[in-house]
Amino acid sequence: MCFFVAFIVGGSYFWLYALKENNKGDSLVAVSRTKLIMDDIETSIKSEIRFNRRFPCDLSKLPISMSAADMHAFLVSTQFPSYFRDYVSGGRQMLPDAWHNELHFRIENRQPQFTNGISLAIMEWSSGVNGKDEEGGGDDIVNKFSVEVKGAEP
Repeated sequence: MCFFVAFIVGGSYFWLYALKENNKGDSLVAVSRTKLIMDDIETSIKSEIRFNRRFPCDLSKLPISMSAADMHAFLVSTQFPSYFRDYVSGGRQMLPDAWHNELHFRIENRQPQFTNGISLAIMEWSSGVNGKDEEGGGDDIVNKFSVEVKGAEP
C-alpha cells in the first residue's frame, strides 16, 4: 500500500512541476495544477488517518477550519515528510494553489452517530482566479472527501 501512495504522490509531484514551468497564467493549466495539489493532499490525509491513526486536528473540537500552515505542519510529519517540506521551498505560502494563494481546509464530523468509529467530512478549497476566499463558493476550486475510521473515538 505504501508503494501505491508513493507512486501517486511521486507521479503528481512530476506533473505539478511540469505544469508549473509552462503557462502559469493559463487558467485551464492553473486549475489543473491546483486540482493535482489538492489530490496529493487528499491522498496524504487519508493515508495518515487510515493507516497511522493520526488526525490533522483535535476531534473534540469539530467542526474546525484549519489554516494552510497547520495542515502543512501535519503533512510534514507524515511518512513522506520531505515531499511536503520540499513542496514549499522558494515560496512564502505553506500550501499554495496555482495563483500562489494558500489553500483552506474545513473538517467536520459527518456522522455524529457513527457507532463503530468516526466519519469525517473534509473540504479543501483554493481561492481561485479572483484570489478571494469565498469559503468554497464563487470561483473557488473545491475538493470534498470523507474518511471513515472504525474504532476511532472523537
